[in-house]
Amino acid sequence: MPFDIDKVRVDPLTGLHRLDAFCCSYEPIQQFCRTRLAEAHDTYSVRAFVATHDGDPRIVGYYYLCLSTISHDEAGLAVEGGFMHMTAVPTVYLGMFGVDRRLKKKGIGKRMMRDAFRRVETIATNAGTYALTLDAVDEEAAEYYEKFDFQRFAPGERKMFLELPTILASNRALDEAEQQAA
Repeated sequence: MPFDIDKVRVDPLTGLHRLDAFCCSYEPIQQFCRTRLAEAHDTYSVRAFVATHDGDPRIVGYYYLCLSTISHDEAGLAVEGGFMHMTAVPTVYLGMFGVDRRLKKKGIGKRMMRDAFRRVETIATNAGTYALTLDAVDEEAAEYYEKFDFQRFAPGERKMFLELPTILASNRALDEAEQQAA
């Protein structure tokens, strides 16, 4: 069956999804998916979201979100005044972002990132947050995230963040583009 990005859906993980055949270029992301993702999702340690193609229950990508914090020092001046009444700055953490290695560079990662941005906006609508944070697995991944405007907490570091206003602006731009295309 030929691959069609328009037939890729990103949904919350359910018992109907098949995780056992997921093949990622980065072994820890692959193994987490196959052995621990369902349990972490079922116990609400994380909330997992999976990409599937054309109704096939085998996943072609996944990521998870969980709540986290960063220190005021990490957040720097950008949050001065905004979260100073709190002992730490609230964030949403994006973890284990992976795409099936057989389908890399087909738009699945972009589709999942857009999905994550929408979910972060929903979280921010209901609870205060400063940014979406992540730890890139390597320099290649860090450079990929920079294409979505993620910034490094410090030069050379792979711990990264994307402030909420940037996510909201991205979502608005996507909404406008979809309205114009319709």
